[in-house]
Amino acid sequence: MDNTISFILGAVAGFFINKFLEVGTKVAASKIKLRRLKKKLTGIQSIDEKLNIVTLSSGVPKYNLKDCITIKNSNKSIYIDFPEDKKLLLDREISFHTDISFNGQSNFEDIVKQTGIENLVELINKHRNKVADDFINKKNGCHFNGEKYGVYSIETNDRRGNEEEPIVNLKTFTTDYFTHKIFKEIYKELVSKNHDISKVNDVRQLGRYNVFNTSLGVNGIVKVNSQKGKSFILTKRSNKATTNNGEEWYGTSFTEGISQTDYDYSKNVVSLITGIKRGLEEEIGIPTEGYYSSDNIEVYDFFLEKEFFEIGVTCSITLNENINFEEHVKDLPAKDKSLETSEIFTIENSMKSVRRFLEERKDEIYSRSAYTIHSVAIREYVNNIFI
Repeated sequence: MDNTISFILGAVAGFFINKFLEVGTKVAASKIKLRRLKKKLTGIQSIDEKLNIVTLSSGVPKYNLKDCITIKNSNKSIYIDFPEDKKLLLDREISFHTDISFNGQSNFEDIVKQTGIENLVELINKHRNKVADDFINKKNGCHFNGEKYGVYSIETNDRRGNEEEPIVNLKTFTTDYFTHKIFKEIYKELVSKNHDISKVNDVRQLGRYNVFNTSLGVNGIVKVNSQKGKSFILTKRSNKATTNNGEEWYGTSFTEGISQTDYDYSKNVVSLITGIKRGLEEEIGIPTEGYYSSDNIEVYDFFLEKEFFEIGVTCSITLNENINFEEHVKDLPAKDKSLETSEIFTIENSMKSVRRFLEERKDEIYSRSAYTIHSVAIREYVNNIFI
């Protein structure tokens, strides 16, 4: 009997020792994988420079959406009014706001002092008239004047837990599309004159020029089964889209600006997930029900696209296994599809295919889209040498 008990105890002990070693091996492998990913994410800085993008913060491998990203409303606003003498020239009803800055005043002296741009008021008035003409003539995407969010502040220094997960705390301000277009034009003029704003490369410097951060955009890659096998959905953006200058450029599955639609008034928070879901449905027609779970949404990076001085977010969404691109996705109707997208297609989810696409289309793809594809690919192929 004693020998039998000893045998059983020895067998049980051996089982748990083997399991312990197996778990330990998996943990060690996981840590090696994370170290490898961290190294590759550091290496992406060389890609940043080529694409004129600054990485502000990255999840390793992704963000904990419940605890590590907080987006709140700062209750700050900035608006620039349409020139009074040109309002009668508009052939449609459009609402505008009277001049108001972050401090509640109408003279914009607070942002002159904050940015150090002494002729900022002069630049506002100059480009106010230029953008007004675009609205009158329906040029450069100036058709409507909707409300939108800008980024008032972003903090990325905090960490959480033993794994030191990065935390992002972001505050928004409210503005409108007319104001947004004016600050984009001012930014282009400043960059052409080699102003210091063109040299911004970190969060601290970004805060000084927050009035120019009039957008927070989500850039997403949808992973789906297709005739090619495991695939990424990509798009060709229509020449009618607002930033295309009449050209058709390649982009991610969708790009969506976070707006008041994504605001939860009861909690004073802005939901990134709501914005992602809205972008999926409005741009390529993918609904939540039956297509994917919220658990299959992953957020990776916050970045500054210096061409437009806009803050972006990279993410991916994995569709359910039973969803096929050709059968269930390609021909879905969507609110913005005809206006924003001229083609929707897939590329194989493989390192070789992604690398080939980025090389072949390098002169006809948005910087933010190339960056997002790199971001997803680095995490997808962490065990391979991608860059």
